[in-house]
Amino acid sequence: MELDGAHRRSNHSGWSNGLHRTGSGAGRLSGGVGFKCLSPTRRSGAIMPGGLDSILNGLTISKRADWLVFVQRLEELVRSGRARRIPPLWRALAQGEEWYLDTDSGEVYVYLSPDAPILPIWEKVDVFSKPEAPESHESGLGAIPTAMMSRPETESLKEILKVLVRHGVAEVLDPPNSVSVASSEGTQSWYRDSQTKAVFRLVEGPGDESSRWERVPANQKEAAIQ
Repeated sequence: MELDGAHRRSNHSGWSNGLHRTGSGAGRLSGGVGFKCLSPTRRSGAIMPGGLDSILNGLTISKRADWLVFVQRLEELVRSGRARRIPPLWRALAQGEEWYLDTDSGEVYVYLSPDAPILPIWEKVDVFSKPEAPESHESGLGAIPTAMMSRPETESLKEILKVLVRHGVAEVLDPPNSVSVASSEGTQSWYRDSQTKAVFRLVEGPGDESSRWERVPANQKEAAIQ
């Protein structure tokens, strides 16, 4: 596993050197001696009433006992519908990371399960600022990088757009009559930024790498608004 310098971790007392990741679900781990508890045990009062932003309340995730409680809380939030696992838009930490969307706030977090000597990591992700992209001072829809997308990236963006619409950050537009919603190049979904009034569209192509998120040209934008 390759991590950038900011996320390198050393081994920690109480974590097994034989620990390794065996599945994509949170907490699906296999460990050697010193890590016999393969799934979190339920503790009284372990589940917090908040969402993903408060999942670490009272916990130090680098401690194995607290990590077990963290996994329990995460699984409970997913079961209750307050959180949803979504495909990563890009790699924020390392291969095997998992992204989770808070269905109420729209915030996204990345989770990397422990893999000795790497300790578990839980961080908030700024989905509008891909690390290698140039610095942007735009907000709302304009802060989402325009680019070609894979199918998992497209599905992740669609989930995020749903939350933005629900919170009033964006609104769904009907494409103009001159633009076929289901054309040969793909299905189009149009959105307008509630603050800047800029119009964007998600074009979903038939292939795995053929979808794109782009700003709508001014002439087509006016046609859609009329």
